[in-house]
Amino acid sequence: MKLAAIETSTQTGSVALFEDGELVLEAEERASNAHGESIVAMLAALLGKAKWKAREVDRWAVGVGPGSFTGTRIGVSTVKGIAIASGADVAGVTAFDAVSDGIEIAPGEIAAVFLDAQRGEVFVQSTCIKEPIFAPISRIPAILASWHVERLVAIGAGAKLVDLSSFPGARIVADAPHDIPHARALAQIARTRTPTPVDLLEPLYVRPPDITAKKI
Repeated sequence: MKLAAIETSTQTGSVALFEDGELVLEAEERASNAHGESIVAMLAALLGKAKWKAREVDRWAVGVGPGSFTGTRIGVSTVKGIAIASGADVAGVTAFDAVSDGIEIAPGEIAAVFLDAQRGEVFVQSTCIKEPIFAPISRIPAILASWHVERLVAIGAGAKLVDLSSFPGARIVADAPHDIPHARALAQIARTRTPTPVDLLEPLYVRPPDITAKKI
C-alpha cells in the first residue's frame, strides 16, 4: 500500500511517503504563510523524487490539529481534494496522537500531551479528562493538581512551557519526534487506522474562533 501523509498544523510543515509500511521519503520545512503556498510544492517535489503520481496513492493521512486554524484547514482541504479526485482512502490523525506515538507509559503513570496553542496558552489531552482542553499556561499547574496525579508523563513541546516544579517526579518527553506532530508519525498511525469517510474529515479545533472563545 502506498501512503502519503501531510502535516500543517504548526509552522513546521511536513510530508512523508510510505510503501508497505516502509518510509520512502520525507521532508519538512518551516513556513510563515500557514503552508498555503509551500505544502503543495513540497508534496509535488517528494512525489516526483519517488516517481509516484498522486492518483497512485492508496491512502492519505492528514493532521487534523489542534493547531493553527489556517494551516490545519489547508492540510485537510488539500487531502480532501486529492482523495475526492482519486478515490483514495483518507485518515485524519490528531496532533495529540502524533506527538505521543510510540511512547511507552508504565503502570501507574498518567500521560498528558501539551501542544503550544500560542497566545500564552496550551492545548492539553489526557486520560484524566474527557475532551481536550485549552487554557492559559499559568493555569495548567492548578489543573494538573486537580487530577491528583502522582506520576506524570508530560509529552510535547508545550510541556516545556509549563511550570512542573510542583510535580518533581514528572517525566518530560518533549524532544523530536515527540515535540510537535510530524508527517512520519501520522503515516505510521494511519497505516492501521480505519479510514475516515472523506466528507467527515474535519479539523479538530479545541479552541473555538475568538469571537466565541471562552477560556477555562
